Amino acid sequence: MRLYPKRLRSMDDLVRERRALQRELKQMDEEELLSVEGLLGKKDGGGDVFDTIIDLLPVSNPLVKTGIGIVKDVLKKRNAKAKPTEKKVPHEKKGPGIVARAAREFIGGYIKWKAVELSFKGLRYLVNRSRAKS
Repeated sequence: MRLYPKRLRSMDDLVRERRALQRELKQMDEEELLSVEGLLGKKDGGGDVFDTIIDLLPVSNPLVKTGIGIVKDVLKKRNAKAKPTEKKVPHEKKGPGIVARAAREFIGGYIKWKAVELSFKGLRYLVNRSRAKS
């Protein structure tokens, strides 16, 4: 298992990497991470706590970086859609009643339990069949 994800083959690579890490550390010291503005992202205009946490993760795989970028974009779009609030009509029904929610929970729980039970029976059948062949 490698301790450091980057390949450093010479002293020059090591020196370059050390300088880059020192620059990153200096940049992190300049940012107000532990302040309210830094956590909420108000200072840089529009960031949020999730962006701050994701930016701090050490990621070297380009596929992971691309995936993180996609997730950030999706979350930003979702948050942008959720921000405009509409005035609700006071007589509007808020959602399904307690009976409908309880029924949905009961049926969902039953389906989950049946799936677990049937998978257990299937595994037991396969184990018994393999023992019988031996």
